[in-house]
Amino acid sequence: MLIQVMCNKLDQVTAYIDDESIHFVLLQNGVYLLPRLLTLVSPHRIKVLDVDWRAAGLDAQFNDHPAINNKHVNYISHTQWVVLCAEHTPVMTLQ
Repeated sequence: MLIQVMCNKLDQVTAYIDDESIHFVLLQNGVYLLPRLLTLVSPHRIKVLDVDWRAAGLDAQFNDHPAINNKHVNYISHTQWVVLCAEHTPVMTLQ
């Protein structure tokens, strides 16, 4: 299962963090969850839409953040996002 997270409300995501088969794509306001989500979920389960991360200005803000730099964050393009949606079913969106 793939969950597209478009909100920055951690309480909407916590119900799904224990299921290792669920992967998360953070986009739009969901990119703000990355530092907190990395403390709860293995980084291989998290993908971040690169253009949304950069558009939010978070690249510079979290440049030295240990939760991000010490983990291997997977930044993805729009094309990779579409491929992930095709490969993982079902796809759920949290707004």
